[in-house]
Amino acid sequence: MLEIHRLRHLDWIPSAVIALATSPDGAAIAAARDSGAIEVWKAAPGSVGWYCQLTIPGMQGAAISCLEWCSSSVSRQGRLFSSGLDGFITEWDLERLEAKAQTDSFGGSVWQVAAQPSSQDDDSRDIAAACDDGSVRLFTLNDSMTYKKAFPRVKGRVLSVAWSLDGKRVYGGGSDGCIRSWDAATCIELYRITAGIGGQKKLEELCVWSLLVLRSGTLVSGDSTGTTQFWDERGMLLEALTRHDADVLALAAAPSHTAVFAAGADGQVVMYQLVHESSRRGNSDLKEDASVGFGDKWTYVGTKRCHSHDVRALTVAIPVPIDAGDPTSKPWTRPTRERNKWPEPDHRKWARPGIPMLVSGGNDAKLFAYPANDMMSYQPHDICPAPERPVVQLAPGLAQDGNVVMMAQHPTYIDIWRVASSQSTGKRPEAENGVDSDDITLGKRKRSDSTSEETLSTSYQQDQASKGAQSGQRPVLLAKIKSKATAHITCSAFSEDGKFVAFSDRTKARLFELKHAQKQWTIKKKNLPGTVPPAHRMIFSVGSSRLIMACSQGEILVLDTDSLEVLHVFKLAADDLQSPVALLCASPDGQWLAAGSSSGNLVILNLETLRHHWSVPLFDGTPATAAVFHPGNNAVLIVTTAANKIHVLDIAARELGRWSKENHASIPSEILEFPGGISGLTVSPSTGSTEIIAYSPRAMCLIDFSKPVAKNAVIANGNGNGNGAPHLHHMGNGHANGVHHHHHRKNKNFVLTPFKNPVLFVGYVAKSSLLIVERPWLEVLNHFQAPVYRHRYGT
Repeated sequence: MLEIHRLRHLDWIPSAVIALATSPDGAAIAAARDSGAIEVWKAAPGSVGWYCQLTIPGMQGAAISCLEWCSSSVSRQGRLFSSGLDGFITEWDLERLEAKAQTDSFGGSVWQVAAQPSSQDDDSRDIAAACDDGSVRLFTLNDSMTYKKAFPRVKGRVLSVAWSLDGKRVYGGGSDGCIRSWDAATCIELYRITAGIGGQKKLEELCVWSLLVLRSGTLVSGDSTGTTQFWDERGMLLEALTRHDADVLALAAAPSHTAVFAAGADGQVVMYQLVHESSRRGNSDLKEDASVGFGDKWTYVGTKRCHSHDVRALTVAIPVPIDAGDPTSKPWTRPTRERNKWPEPDHRKWARPGIPMLVSGGNDAKLFAYPANDMMSYQPHDICPAPERPVVQLAPGLAQDGNVVMMAQHPTYIDIWRVASSQSTGKRPEAENGVDSDDITLGKRKRSDSTSEETLSTSYQQDQASKGAQSGQRPVLLAKIKSKATAHITCSAFSEDGKFVAFSDRTKARLFELKHAQKQWTIKKKNLPGTVPPAHRMIFSVGSSRLIMACSQGEILVLDTDSLEVLHVFKLAADDLQSPVALLCASPDGQWLAAGSSSGNLVILNLETLRHHWSVPLFDGTPATAAVFHPGNNAVLIVTTAANKIHVLDIAARELGRWSKENHASIPSEILEFPGGISGLTVSPSTGSTEIIAYSPRAMCLIDFSKPVAKNAVIANGNGNGNGAPHLHHMGNGHANGVHHHHHRKNKNFVLTPFKNPVLFVGYVAKSSLLIVERPWLEVLNHFQAPVYRHRYGT
């Protein structure tokens, strides 16, 4: 019987998606959030294979307004730029995850940027910036970014900008309701369009929020009246379609340029199609090009309303196949419905490698993917069911003392929680049965020994503490470490014995020591040497004697937590990682360290000899998303990939383990289509256990490596009702008294349990006790600002 504790108290407020951009090869998208963070997602057909390659942390006061991703002859990843309402244009280093160069716009806030269409020299082009002072400025992109010139200033702000496909003209849309066309070489205004003449609504001040240029030369505009308008090369109105109930904020085109998508503040994504005259006359021999002939017309096709709030950005990606064994690369046939089978997702019908996918993002922090060729026929796919979820780690060593202590990483602070008392872990409770604020000696104070950028405090709420005394199971906040640096926290680590907490931003790393004696918690900052660089990932070894930090340029530092001396620096070759480290995992005996990069490379290091041991060949073209050492063998590593494949590696023999050799081709199809994608692994702390739990924000799966692999996975009821439901126990936010059920797994393997709410973390706290940190999505939505327009069903 597995006892599950559901925890719902954790702060989780993801930030809105402000801008989207597609990589030059079309296989990845960049998403900028309101927090200033930039995520790079690898596009995939359907749900299998979508994963966040890397995240550039945000910073306080960030105000990104637009993203632009250009091709480059020097970098295979291209050059990623962002513009901001702070008046700067920034180029980002996708290897070091930091700003590479920054230039002042000399015109105030930059609302949008657009790169000149690529020429023979990818690294010698211009980028146009729509500035708040009413001008469009050009910057030349060479090795750096230099100011070139400005077009004549106009009345109001320039809110949107676009280039003609030949790179000879620049279009700008303003807050005065006009669209202007300039000659890029002479800065002469060629013509001016009054956008309001085609709309069905009249406003004194009309804003043109978005512009799009098609291969046919047609200019598309979206404005604050909810109207999408199509103009020819001379500025003559072709079509005006008002299908939005609020501002049109973003535009995108299918690769064929015969379909245009518009998104707005009303939460809709609308599709428009170019209908040729021949098809309107009933001729079945239709043209597939985007040329506009006499009688051709843009028409409204339909709309999708998946977002609960304003849709701020659109882009189109073209996924590449994962590998030959990718189930989405096979022709889709309607499955036979079987009892307890995982329901066939709708996106499996249209998910094919090479099919263009429209991606939308908005104020509800979500990312949705649609088939660009046939958006109206199928339901979209939720790419990111738990956006910007906090990083959660447990200190399993403290469970022996009757405490289950959890660390949660947020953008600007670290929380230390006691999430379970001795009663919930089977230990005999203390006589006082609870805690109060006097148990913690850590108070809010200034440190006298340093000019620290952190504030150490205990953020207790008296009512929470008193409720905790009554139930004995309420989570209690032990400490909060606030970072006063402008950059957000990049990574963090919590030692298994709860003695150390470490975190890093893009400027430097910090280390803190926690002490627990006689129910009193104290915390002390340990000053790291100035030579210790910031880290992308970090982890403590078992016993907390070493802090392992993955830094830029392939360096992995091993730091002694007592003497603060750098014991060793692994300098990995570029071929070993090729991109920033996204995953670290240490063996329980402290001998092995696995480091995985966002490009799919995995290396094994020997921490005893301090030498490189093995560069693991690429699995299936996708990176490792989670890794854990086998609970019964410290030399066996279990790895899951973005393709939801499970690999067991024999590290000592430097080869694929026996389990993978025997069962690689017989993994249940339900696992290959794991909802949300496997994002974590957890193992039971019991000695000799052969079970692990793989989980995602949407489901978890119990896998026993000592049992045969079943043909089909067993689908359990995740809501605690019916057969197959685990023993449930709720904690926090009014869920102290949970409904209990019992689950006897018998001889079943690959038991899948769907989640009702988005799950942030799953981890064992005892031999048969599991902690699930979740948050109902409706509670998360309550923290967002109200949408500009709220659709009323039935109207």
